Amino acid sequence: MPLQMQDKFGWGSEVVVSEITPEQAQHYLDSQAIKRSANASNKDRKNLLAMWSKGIKLFGIKDNPFASTEHRSHDRQPQCTPPNKDVLKVLMVATRKERVFLDAYLQTGARRSEIFRWTWVDDINFERREYRLGTRKTSDGSLQHEWFPMSDDLYESLKWWWENRTIKDSPYVFTDDQKGPHYGKPYTSRRKFMSGLCKRAEVKAFGFHALRRFVASLLADSGKSTNAIRRVLRHKNVSTTELYIQNVNNDLKETMRALSFDKLFKP
Repeated sequence: MPLQMQDKFGWGSEVVVSEITPEQAQHYLDSQAIKRSANASNKDRKNLLAMWSKGIKLFGIKDNPFASTEHRSHDRQPQCTPPNKDVLKVLMVATRKERVFLDAYLQTGARRSEIFRWTWVDDINFERREYRLGTRKTSDGSLQHEWFPMSDDLYESLKWWWENRTIKDSPYVFTDDQKGPHYGKPYTSRRKFMSGLCKRAEVKAFGFHALRRFVASLLADSGKSTNAIRRVLRHKNVSTTELYIQNVNNDLKETMRALSFDKLFKP
């Protein structure tokens, strides 16, 4: 089975998948760790492992040369979670229409693509005050849905948008309403939306995924359990949720205050 690998892999312009060895795979990952970073090498390893696993399943390839390669240790870079004041400033400069789009994330903690996929008929139920989210983060890549209760703020925002939406005949909740080739189609990236709002609010730029982390931290600050937050974010493992929570040790505040010098040495 020939496969175009390009010069990036250092294996020539064309190789046979079944002839790629673990040594070649490890050499490629080593080179990427040097040229880019250990984290970048690990990301390549993860993607290539998945690609070969799918090839084994679909095309009967026998061996995965990346299965025996090493995962490199690296320092995990802290991800940005915007402070409350910055999110508030963004909300203050947003128009009513932009606020609906923001509420869709701030009131659900959803992934970016999950809101893009929303349709009025399948995912929004005003009568039951529920919304549905679907993710492909499943073992077989299939779309898995789950229903959640709407907060009052989300209900009011979506109800207003239903009555005032720009394109009445679209099944999608949010569509591109700017004249051009994408008019009437659901968003697939909307890259300039958050950066534009942050610029108007004069705050450090943050994106949709930062709003997801913000929701997690906000719930943690309000005393919600890690498992409850996991259910909102729809993580499979609590350990993943803990990476999203900035102030996960808030429950230790009172304990640590007991160590203050004025209390320890108070006569």
